[in-house]
Amino acid sequence: MQLSRLYLGNILEIFELEADMKIILVGSTGRMGRAITARAAEFSCEIYPLGKSDDISKLQGDVIIDFSSLEGCKTAISISSKLKIPLVVGTTGLTDELLESLDQLSKVVPVLVAANTSVGVTALLSLVENAAKLLGKDWNVEISEIHHTKKVDSPSGTALALLDAVNSGRGEMPVVHGRSGHVGARPKNEIGMHAIRGGSVIGEHTVYFFSEGERIEITHQAQNRDIFADGSIQAAKWLAAKGRANGMYKMKDVIQG
Repeated sequence: MQLSRLYLGNILEIFELEADMKIILVGSTGRMGRAITARAAEFSCEIYPLGKSDDISKLQGDVIIDFSSLEGCKTAISISSKLKIPLVVGTTGLTDELLESLDQLSKVVPVLVAANTSVGVTALLSLVENAAKLLGKDWNVEISEIHHTKKVDSPSGTALALLDAVNSGRGEMPVVHGRSGHVGARPKNEIGMHAIRGGSVIGEHTVYFFSEGERIEITHQAQNRDIFADGSIQAAKWLAAKGRANGMYKMKDVIQG
């Protein structure tokens, strides 16, 4: 209930911001780009879909949302740097080089990087971190994620964020990506990571906590892409709010206001 109140209160803050915000969208032709474009009017936003032939020096916008590729993210960083406007990055599988570029950019403009922009997954991360902290290292942890056949990175960015949440709650452990062959008994000090691809699944993530005689499962299922589109637009409007300090932000910051 507390999370809901925080979220609703923040939504009211978002809608009090200046209407008709212009969003430069990198990756407008992809699944997420199309979803963001379809939902933008609900948030009084105008979408400018970035094209390959656009002259960056002539672009005008209040904030950038990037749901594209590694190359597309590089372009988004360049535009944000030149126009001095905030950047929301939803592209996953980022390299260390891109993460470093984003960190440097955050010294100049507000930047938000999110492996998943849904409110539910943001809550999931907090729940998993708290569970890991409460249960401790005596419980075995396994993480599974399921996505459609066209997803190119594995494990998903959300699965890696869940791994970070577990490690934050109880300390780091070695990660095993799947198991095959005569691997022997499972040691306590490891976390299993499993990626499944099939059909048109938008996204499902589960963190399992096992002990002798009991099991806890914490699962999030995405039913449509609107949840990610809405979250990214809300993040963009929050990030571009007047007076927002330069720096690196997370979706948790958006929800908590």
